[in-house]
Amino acid sequence: MVYQYCGKGDFEDFASGRVLLHRTGYPNFPVRLAQEIFCRCLARLDSAKPLCLYDPCCGGGYLLTVLGFLNYGRLGMIAASDINGEAVQLARENLSLLGRAGLARRKEQLSQLRVLYGKSSHQEALESAERLGGIQMRKLSLGG
Repeated sequence: MVYQYCGKGDFEDFASGRVLLHRTGYPNFPVRLAQEIFCRCLARLDSAKPLCLYDPCCGGGYLLTVLGFLNYGRLGMIAASDINGEAVQLARENLSLLGRAGLARRKEQLSQLRVLYGKSSHQEALESAERLGGIQMRKLSLGG
């Protein structure tokens, strides 16, 4: 497939388990491919109105959260559902990262891990969280 809308960017900040939370058994979708598909859909729309993005089998909410960060200006609402209650809880935690309070909680967790274990990966995750926090997000409605 030829990518028309999403170039070869650095998506390291979205690595599963870095800032976004991950649990065994919840697969992730490739960021670049997700963005390409989303942008192809946008190109076919006539409207510039804020969109509702819904994932009926959201798993851990990774895909919705990534698309929320990358497309905050086009989204008015993100909705998620899953048959598995644990998946919905993980999705809720990941989607909370799209707001300042949720991202601040995650930064605090990462800071505590850095102090406890002194690992460079925790410092790198904090740096990623700072970059994600730099995305100017407006208030999204999160349904589920």
